Amino acid sequence: MIRTLPQELEPLCTNSPPGIHTWQPEPGADKARLLSQLTVAGNRPVIAITDSVTQVQPLADAIAFFNGSDQPAPMVFHDWEMLPYDQFSPDQELISERLSVLHRLRAMKSGALVVAIPTLLQKLPPVDYLDRYSLWLDSGQTVDLDNFRNRLQQAGYTFVNQVIAHGDFTIRGGMLDLFPMGSETPFRIELFDDQIESIRTFDPESQRSIESLEQIHLLPGREFPVNDASITRFFNNFQTHLEANAGQSFLYRELKAGRIPAGIEFYLPLFFNQTATLFDYLPANAVLAYSDDCYQHAEDFWDLIHERRSHRQVDIDHPPLPAGLLYQQANEVFNGFKNYSAIKFGKVPAGVGLPDVRADAHHPQPIQRLRGFINEHPGRTLLVAESNGRREALLSTLRGSGLTPTFHPDLANFLASESNLGVTVSALIEGYYDPK
Repeated sequence: MIRTLPQELEPLCTNSPPGIHTWQPEPGADKARLLSQLTVAGNRPVIAITDSVTQVQPLADAIAFFNGSDQPAPMVFHDWEMLPYDQFSPDQELISERLSVLHRLRAMKSGALVVAIPTLLQKLPPVDYLDRYSLWLDSGQTVDLDNFRNRLQQAGYTFVNQVIAHGDFTIRGGMLDLFPMGSETPFRIELFDDQIESIRTFDPESQRSIESLEQIHLLPGREFPVNDASITRFFNNFQTHLEANAGQSFLYRELKAGRIPAGIEFYLPLFFNQTATLFDYLPANAVLAYSDDCYQHAEDFWDLIHERRSHRQVDIDHPPLPAGLLYQQANEVFNGFKNYSAIKFGKVPAGVGLPDVRADAHHPQPIQRLRGFINEHPGRTLLVAESNGRREALLSTLRGSGLTPTFHPDLANFLASESNLGVTVSALIEGYYDPK
C-alpha cells in the first residue's frame, strides 16, 4: 500500500504550526485513504470530523480498511443516539465506550478518532472527573465492602441481582461482581475477610470465571457523579439556570431518593461547577480533518437544538436547560479549530463518480458491467464483500461468469500479491480507484 502523503500535506507529518490545508478528494473512499496515510505517516493523532452521526462508523470502517491488519482501527467517539432534550437515557454500552475513549484520548500519541460534528458540539464532564471517580483494585488489597459499595454508587454504578451490562455490580457474601465502564468483560472479586483474594474475568451468561488478573481499573459508571456534593450542586445550579424552586423539582426529588431519572443526561452541566469540550481532551498536536460543509451542518444542528428546546418549554417536570449550557455554538467550535493543524476537504464535483459496475438481476448475465470493467481495466481489481456470507454468495455468482478471484485478508495482502483479481471482507461501503 502507498503510505506517502501528497507533497502539499507533508508538513502535517511533523508538529507543524496551526493552520488549514485544503485538499480535494477523489470520488469514493479517497478521503478515508488519505486519513489512513496520515495516521501512519504522521505519527500524530488524527481527529476526523464527519458532517453527521450516520457517517461516523462508515468512515471509521473505511480508514480501518486502508490501515490493514498491521495498524490499529480508529477509535470512535459515539453520539448518545438521542435527539436534544429527549426524556430517556442513552444505552449504557454507549456511555461505556464514550468514557473509555475520553480516558484514552489524553494519552493518544497516534492513530485516528472519528466523531460527528453534532457530537463535537456537546459539552462534556471536566477532564479531572475521570481521575477523581476512577478506582483501582489490586489483588491483596484491603477493601471495606460497605464503603466500596457506596463509592461505586457515587461513581454511577447500579446495584443489581445479576451483573449483565456495563455499570452493573452486585455483592454476595464475600464476592463482588461488577462490569466496569470501558471494559470488554465483567470481573469477579473474591475476598477473604476484607482482603482481595482473587480477581477474575467471567462470562455474564454462563457466570463461569475465565482469566485471573492482578489489577483492574474502574472508570466512572456515568458521565456525571451522583454523590451528596454533586446532588447539592445540582440543586443550586438548577435554581440559578432555570430560575425555579429545585426543591419541588421532580428531577431533584428522584436524585435525593437515590434514583436516576430518565433523561438526566441533558442536565449534566448542573452536576459540575464547569464543563469541558472534546477539545479539552485532545492532544495539542492533533490534526483535525473536516469537510467544506461541516460549518453548515453545525449550524443546522444548532437550529434543531433550539427547535427541540422550544417544544420542551411547557414540561414542568423536565424544564429544558439553556442550549448554551449543553452545547457549543458552531462559531465556538470552529474558533477552536484554529488551535490545530487541519485538513479541509473540498466537495467532489457533481457528476464525477466511479465506474458503474452494479449487477443487473434482470439481465441474462447479471454481472456483465463488472466483467467488462475487469477485462478492460489495465490494473488490478479487489472486490470487497461486507461479510463472509456475502463473499460466498458473490464468489458463486462470479464463478458462473468465469471469474475466480483469490481471497485476501486485507488490502495490504492483496497489493503484496501478484493477483489481478482478489476478494476480501470489510465493512467498506464506498469504492476507490487508484490510477497509479
